[in-house]
Amino acid sequence: MQERRKPNLIFAVLRVLLISAMISLVAFALTLFVAIAVLMITSAVRGGHVDLTVAYRSYAFPTAKVALIAALVLTTGREVRAHRQRQGGQSL
Repeated sequence: MQERRKPNLIFAVLRVLLISAMISLVAFALTLFVAIAVLMITSAVRGGHVDLTVAYRSYAFPTAKVALIAALVLTTGREVRAHRQRQGGQSL
């Protein structure tokens, strides 16, 4: 039977940070895309000029911050559960 390796805390922390950063970047990109599309459609209907910095400041960046916090909490919980199961087979 194969020997189980001891869970490494450093790799777990790196995994949490990497997954959280990726989720936050995807949330930022999707929100930015949708915000720019909505601003362009709104400006075409109203016939005005577009200030695209609103898409960054008001929508994409705050959404990415919330997504980062949520991803950190959720992935940390997932890693803690996996760590406990690997250690002794117990669940939360």
